[in-house]
Amino acid sequence: MSWQQFELLLGQAFRLLGYRVIDGVKLKRMIVAAKKVSIESTLEQPESISEAPTCPASTSSMIKRKARKGAGAGKEFWGCSQLPKCRGIVSVN
Repeated sequence: MSWQQFELLLGQAFRLLGYRVIDGVKLKRMIVAAKKVSIESTLEQPESISEAPTCPASTSSMIKRKARKGAGAGKEFWGCSQLPKCRGIVSVN
């Protein structure tokens, strides 16, 4: 079996399994695009700077966050912008 025949056979097997082969250039573009979306979605800023309270522990500005675990999962709260150095929180009223 030649290398070209092997590549064709492997490509057919991937398609049957629902996979697709992506070349290096296209993969790099996809990774860069995914990083942009990921960074933009995590940099959630308060609606207005004056709305954000000051951290009671460090006096730094706070960022509105959403709890992912525990009893308050899904609820919003103000978390210190200096996380993980400071773990100050304030409830959203």
